[in-house]
Amino acid sequence: MGRTPAGQTREKVFRFVRDRLAGGRPPTVREVMEAFGFRSPQTAREHLDALVEDGRLKKEPKVARGFRLPHLGFTGVSLGFRNYIQRKFRIILIQLQMQLH
Repeated sequence: MGRTPAGQTREKVFRFVRDRLAGGRPPTVREVMEAFGFRSPQTAREHLDALVEDGRLKKEPKVARGFRLPHLGFTGVSLGFRNYIQRKFRIILIQLQMQLH
């Protein structure tokens, strides 16, 4: 991957993480590396660490998928879990309706 203007890649990394958090599944460092074509996980880690230093992300220590948005605190998992339960509940309801008909 060639050089990009200062901050441009970091902004893209932030948006990628934010979108993954919104989907309920925070990315790993390796997933960030692969998404951006970085040659080393260290490059992805440097971008993520800089976002944490800037206050744009929070990181739960010793957790592979521990990145969160600051305003959510560490509840991003709870939001993802809630979405997961809602999807599963809809599937169960549909299956029950099919059995009744």
